Amino acid sequence: MIGRVCPQANPAWQLIAAQFAPAYLAGKQFNASAAEATIAEAAGTSPLTDPRTTEDCLFLDVIVPEQIFNNAGNSSNPMKGAPVLVWIYGGGYTFGEKTGNGVYNPAGLVKASQIGGSEGLIYIALNYRLGAFGWLAGPTLQSDGNVPGYSSMLMYSDIGTANAALYDQRLALQWVQKYVHLFGGDPNRVTVFGESAGGGSIMHQITAFGGVAGKAPFQQAVLQSGAFQNLPGNFQQEQTFNAFLSLLNVSTLQEARQLPSSALIQANIQQVGASAYGLFTYGPVVDGLFAPGIPGKLLLQGSFDHDLKLMLGHNADEGLVFTSPFLDNDTAYDTYIESTFPDISPSVAQYIDEELYPVPSNSTLYEDDIGRASLSISESTFVCNTLYLNRAFGNQTYAYQFSVPPALHGQDIPYTFFNGPESSRDADAFLRRLVLVTDFDACQRVLDTSGTVMDDVPPSYESAIQRDYWTIIAVYVQSSGDLCAASRRSLKRVRHRVRSLTHTLHLPPAQAEIYDGPRPEWLRDVLANLPNLQSLVVSQLPFFDHLSLVALRANGGRAPADKETQPTFALRLLIANQCTNTTQRSLSDALTAFPHLVFLDLSRTLGARDVAVLSKLRHMDSLQILKLCGIQLRDDDMAVLAQSIGTKVRSLDVRDNLLTDHTVRILRHSCFQMIGDGSSITSTHPRGLSGAEEDWPSGILKPDPAVLDEFRDESFDERYLRRLTQGLVSRLPSEDQACSGITHLYIANNRLTVEGVSSLIKSMKLHVLDAGMIDVIRHIHRSSSSISSSSPFLRDRTIDIPGAETLTPILAKYASKNLTSLRVDHNIVTKSTLFHEDKPSFETNELDSNPGCHELDAAVPAYELPSDQHEAPSLPKRGSVYAPETVGNHENAITTMEDEAPKLIAAGLNPVPPAATGVQDPKSNLLGTAGKENADPSLTSPDLSRSLIEKQRQILRSAQLSEPHGLLPSTLPQLRSLSLIDVPCYDRSGQVISALINFIRYCASESELAKLQADVDSIDSPYRSGERLQQAAAKHFALRKITLEMSSSETFASTFLQTGLPRASPAAASVFRSKSSTEDADSEALWAAQENDFSFFDDNAECGLPSVEPGSHFPMSTLSEKVILPTNNEALPTLQQPSQAGPGQDVIQQLAKFRSDRKAAYESGLEQGYKTAEGYWPGEVKVIRRRSGKTATIDYYDNYFEKGYIYR
Repeated sequence: MIGRVCPQANPAWQLIAAQFAPAYLAGKQFNASAAEATIAEAAGTSPLTDPRTTEDCLFLDVIVPEQIFNNAGNSSNPMKGAPVLVWIYGGGYTFGEKTGNGVYNPAGLVKASQIGGSEGLIYIALNYRLGAFGWLAGPTLQSDGNVPGYSSMLMYSDIGTANAALYDQRLALQWVQKYVHLFGGDPNRVTVFGESAGGGSIMHQITAFGGVAGKAPFQQAVLQSGAFQNLPGNFQQEQTFNAFLSLLNVSTLQEARQLPSSALIQANIQQVGASAYGLFTYGPVVDGLFAPGIPGKLLLQGSFDHDLKLMLGHNADEGLVFTSPFLDNDTAYDTYIESTFPDISPSVAQYIDEELYPVPSNSTLYEDDIGRASLSISESTFVCNTLYLNRAFGNQTYAYQFSVPPALHGQDIPYTFFNGPESSRDADAFLRRLVLVTDFDACQRVLDTSGTVMDDVPPSYESAIQRDYWTIIAVYVQSSGDLCAASRRSLKRVRHRVRSLTHTLHLPPAQAEIYDGPRPEWLRDVLANLPNLQSLVVSQLPFFDHLSLVALRANGGRAPADKETQPTFALRLLIANQCTNTTQRSLSDALTAFPHLVFLDLSRTLGARDVAVLSKLRHMDSLQILKLCGIQLRDDDMAVLAQSIGTKVRSLDVRDNLLTDHTVRILRHSCFQMIGDGSSITSTHPRGLSGAEEDWPSGILKPDPAVLDEFRDESFDERYLRRLTQGLVSRLPSEDQACSGITHLYIANNRLTVEGVSSLIKSMKLHVLDAGMIDVIRHIHRSSSSISSSSPFLRDRTIDIPGAETLTPILAKYASKNLTSLRVDHNIVTKSTLFHEDKPSFETNELDSNPGCHELDAAVPAYELPSDQHEAPSLPKRGSVYAPETVGNHENAITTMEDEAPKLIAAGLNPVPPAATGVQDPKSNLLGTAGKENADPSLTSPDLSRSLIEKQRQILRSAQLSEPHGLLPSTLPQLRSLSLIDVPCYDRSGQVISALINFIRYCASESELAKLQADVDSIDSPYRSGERLQQAAAKHFALRKITLEMSSSETFASTFLQTGLPRASPAAASVFRSKSSTEDADSEALWAAQENDFSFFDDNAECGLPSVEPGSHFPMSTLSEKVILPTNNEALPTLQQPSQAGPGQDVIQQLAKFRSDRKAAYESGLEQGYKTAEGYWPGEVKVIRRRSGKTATIDYYDNYFEKGYIYR
């Protein structure tokens, strides 16, 4: 291709980079003096000008396969238009052109797109102005007036236009949208892709005009190493503009326009040639119009086109090409930072210099100052842009990292155009990438040329940038039985830079023979030779034992060492689950060596229960996640633990221990950062600046809301585990936040009562609570001989002491704002709350026998009541005491709800088809009145819609509360995940099935109301994409997942066959392991035998069953409520005697049938244009069935082992 080329200019430092980068990679010395001479010589010469160069260069090339072109405009051919690729070249915004002198040859790309008989694609490449011609900016340039109205065919006025090259690109993309169909292309399948400056240009097109000027003229984008120089301030722009005018020897823009084109080209070459090392002088700037802010800030604010699909990528070593050989000391690096980021404050510069990229040492990722500068350039210029886009699009992007050695900047371009090495592995990878580029949606699984199915593509950004180091290491290991020995021999000989890259070590559980029987010093050798090791996983490892931990001492464990001489290591995550060969002493010594731990898991490692071990946690200032499951912790141990961790730990897991309500009091006093009460305890290990959750250091940009949200989500532990095991982490978000105390508490399978759990909820600090089964003595049976004759209603009856269902009002009052995840007994949903209104007692007081005469003051006027009639006492209310009163019978109530529909229609609202929930779309009138000139604007106002939604919400909740109920979804609007445990597999009465189905129906109602509310709130916002609306709806109702943990079906079947009555589940039985104070076997057997034998007491004794006098109650001080026992005249609800036909209906089968039916109704409604269906909830219902009667273990990789965990 001949074509035309826009005026070019190259920085002189590129001559040095072409020599320095290869020399540095090869470890050769580089002559800096000769480099300076080369730059001086280049500055005095004028480079040859391409004969194709002209200012009239705005052309584009269209490459169309013959088959596609022949089908263009053929109405008889039903095939839709072909996909379109539009290439935007790179070159630092100062050089480059659409053909790349053959580098951007699309022949291989188009040919690859036709593999397998595919139609192929249309390739388009465009030019845009470069250097001063396309990027000149500044206040003076734009001072003569404003840019005229922007249209699809923009005509520039006489005034200066900043970012003119961005308008060039925009115009070309709009041309493609308008005319590509004439070539056989589909304007709705346009993908724009570019590298370096091309990727940076696409980033600006995504954020063009702050996202308020309509959708981008493309649907998909591929950004390869997207970059640009940050020039946000007017000062730098004005400096560049004045320097250009000085080279032209003119003083105004109008004078410059009178000069010949050759003079402008020569001045551009001189100015760009003198650019500082690694920079290009010109590039996109903040102009207040096309670029109202830098892209990173606009992405953070949501000011961009949200409907695009993106593929993002960068190379493994982007920065070396732009790194000056003169940055070989700390002073030069500081000067570079100040010149590259002239607007940053001294505190931020210090943070970059000391925290992010400190002076090279054994603990850094680089060995010298060149590596330090290269890494900072790579991350700040390339990697950060990829991260900004990935986070702005909610991680729903297609991401990759190009890592073919040496993976320098620009080395991925031959692979992009299928002109790279003919390696089959590389070809397959880029063929899959090509399919993604042409159609992101239709390629979840891709067929290779042999017809076999490849892996799912694409990966997430985090997984895409990870390398498989095992393929490199495996060739050096002599045999599978010599792994540890090989590591011991080779670690010390490996280059320090390579050892510094190792961040995670996971040793799967196996016998010591597989590791060649490691010496006791194996752990000390590993930690000493891997300076940046941050994660160590040794769960169930037999030789992570007493000897290996004691050997961590400075003297190798031969004698007690002085505390001041103890070595410390940079370990931040330690998972030592079920390490049975450790001791209290060895663990206590080892924890001293790990003061920087953030994540610590010692579950089922019994030595961790010792007071000496728990006390060591006091010195771990950064500890965030602590897991101590199944180590037989008691309340006394928790007192020591609470004093050690204070309020620094956010997530505490103490499941499967022996804790009681006393532990709750300990935690509330020491580990909850209470606000506004006298129990506030200040942590002795402050980390943040203040108590505010979002208080970040001055000058440091806050993380996006997704990062802050992880402190509330149940995935907090999992995210930290993934973050610390998938790459080196310089700083965690929690390190800049203040200590807030425990917010994630896992305390299931202990001995907590309802009062204890309610006390935890009342703290109002928990985001995640796993309460598990609640310690309630159920089904107290008494024989007829031991029951008083005055209480016949108790004879042969079953009394059910209130359990989890009594937590409903506590959750409604104290957990509605903070709780995001709850795991509790299923009765909280399947059983109605047992609270009833206390009957008021009136005392009749006789008048005094000595009547006194009291006359009203004559000066005060007296008013008589309207009537002396007394209102009849109201009838007892059904359901919860918190339900509003209803007038009339149930039929009247339904009629009242139906009567609301005509009022809505009269107000101009056309209701959608009615659902059982009564939810109607308050904005449906927008469709009904669209295009009508006489439509009343006031009827479509957002305020009216909001009031109607609120009215619907009140009607729905009134209907729900008026019936007997358990927990309602509206009670916890911020709850995202609800786990109900011990759900029976079979339901004989139908109560469980009915309650669960009703709960899902209520979720559907709340979800629909939340969507309507979010839609109304964003009616004036330009960002009304599906994902944004979902996020906005979650603020009103967040529940997205319900987990049902089923009880053992075998246990139920045996219980049913023996008694015909349901019993407490094994999970519940395991909670009450102790029935005596001594807990010895004989006492346990005695109390177990006498548990239901009350024959020793007579009928008038105060022992055994609590008093059943009318009006008496069980005191529950924490709940501040009373559970009233029925009087003789009231019937006590009893369990119906089961029929012998069978165990009842399958709970999961009935739920699955209901969900399938509702989904079919929803899909059928969509075909008819309806948006909702009664009872359809888009959330997830997950079922977990227990394995019973088997001994199994699941290892770190989720492998299931029936006969133990040892690998052989």
